[in-house]
Order: sequence, then structure tokens, then C-alpha cells
Amino acid sequence: MASTNAAWKACPGSGLLTQTETWTYRSITSEDRARHEAEVAHLRSPQWAKREKEYDQAKNEAHPDWGWEVLDDYEAEGEKRAQEEIDRFDHWEKNQGGHGGEYAVCSVCGTRVGATRRGLAPRHKDTRSARTWDEVTRLRKTIQAMEAELDRALNQLARTQDD
Repeated sequence: MASTNAAWKACPGSGLLTQTETWTYRSITSEDRARHEAEVAHLRSPQWAKREKEYDQAKNEAHPDWGWEVLDDYEAEGEKRAQEEIDRFDHWEKNQGGHGGEYAVCSVCGTRVGATRRGLAPRHKDTRSARTWDEVTRLRKTIQAMEAELDRALNQLARTQDD
């Protein structure tokens, strides 16, 4: 049986150890604040509730067997979503400039991947185009680090066999 992924070329980093990169919360700008305030105002507007209700009803009419949910109170839903937006923005304000978290990247192409339990990159699409010098430098450093690790592992095995 053919693989469903046969239509695309897998990255050569599939199955190799991933690298960990960190991200930080960027500082909030005046444009971010304006966008946030406009989004909250939009979610609280009666026009939003009216459009959402009309949209959900149209989906139900077009595909009644799909079971789209039409809410009873779209104003309450808009207020709930506005509060979620306010909570997200408050979290961003408290953490701006701070450490956000870590994520795994493929050691070959640098694509964000969900690492396996063993820390390996799962099979993923090779989306690389022309290489940049930064990518080449990062790849060279990765290769040098892996060669050093291989030498350490081989030396350790040689010592255990000598004993």
C-alpha cells in the first residue's frame, strides 16, 4: 500500500535529533494596543452578533446534516470572546520581554516540528528553497557538534570493549 505522503519529498532531517529553540514575548506597541481595543469593541458590537447569527443560520440552511450550532445569545458569545481577548492581552502585557517557551526544530531545515518521545523529528515535508548563509552556518555547526558527539560515543564504546 502506498504512503499518503508519497506526493511530497521528505526532509532529510526526518528521523534525526531535533534542536530546541526558545521564544520570548515581544514588547507591546501602540499599534498592538489599538488593534486589541478595536478587536474588543468589534466583538462587543451588536453588528458582530448579528453577522455571526446570520452566518451560522446560512451554514445550517446550506448543510443541515452537518449540525452547525446556532446560539441563542450571540451578544453573550461576543462578550465571552471579548473577555478571552482581554485575558490574552493581559497575559501578554505581564510577560512581554520574558521567556515564552521552547519548541523543537528540524536540525536540517529548521522547520518547527513536534518531536517524538525520543527527540527525533517526525517525517515532514522538505520545504526548503534556496539556502541562506545563516542556514549553511547553522547546518555546519550542527554537523560539527554531531561529529564531536559521535567521536565521544565511539571512544566510550571502545573503552568498554577494552575492559
